[in-house]
Amino acid sequence: MARYSFQDWLKGEPENWEGNPFDKYDFPESRIQVIDAKIEAFQKIVEINFVWITRFIHKELEKIEDLKDRLIFLNSQLEIYESKIGGISRVKIIQGPYEWDLKFIDSVLYHKAMNFEIPEKGAFITLKVENDLLNASIAHKVIRRIEDLIESINSEINLSPTLTLEELRYLSHKITLLYELGIIDLLKQRLQESNNLTATNLANLIGIIIDNNQKKDVNSIRKALSYIETNNKKNPINADSIKAVKKILIDLDLKPQKI
Repeated sequence: MARYSFQDWLKGEPENWEGNPFDKYDFPESRIQVIDAKIEAFQKIVEINFVWITRFIHKELEKIEDLKDRLIFLNSQLEIYESKIGGISRVKIIQGPYEWDLKFIDSVLYHKAMNFEIPEKGAFITLKVENDLLNASIAHKVIRRIEDLIESINSEINLSPTLTLEELRYLSHKITLLYELGIIDLLKQRLQESNNLTATNLANLIGIIIDNNQKKDVNSIRKALSYIETNNKKNPINADSIKAVKKILIDLDLKPQKI
């Protein structure tokens, strides 16, 4: 009687192996072929479901404009897929399935998986299979993608601090920020070194920096600068401007040094 072959398995005949599976000298090549085929099907089913799930996640993200709201959505998804890992260890998932983990894959499921074509874009009907290790492996891969998305959004938030236009709308706020950062002192020093330090030249430079360089703007800047470090009520560095600038510094994780 002929030994059970890989072709027999592909035709759907029940597995009937001879010998000891743990004895490499008594482990037929056809059995290795079947195991490899099952692993290939396992990985294909994981990929099918991974693409299906992540396309849904990306589609939902496109509907959410606010970055922090995106984080809330992603963290909710993270909780869902972490729960799908169940009691299976991450090490086991990373190592992948062994022969005894693949008993659920027969030739019918193998052909379904290998003939499944993932469309290049858009939604599609996925191939669902109930198996704990398989579903944990899918969840693990999805979790890794979600974690990457969260990291990317966090980086974007850190690179784009939340600064509203109102905080820098007033001239006094802008001058206070330049004063706190030492930019006004730096400009004075540079003009002094070139023997060009005048109130008008300083106001002109600051006007260029803050995009207020019309003649009337420069005149307002010159007058405002003349009141710095005085008790005059026209001093641009006042309680309101200090509050606005401190908020900006806090958003940037900076500590005030001069105000």
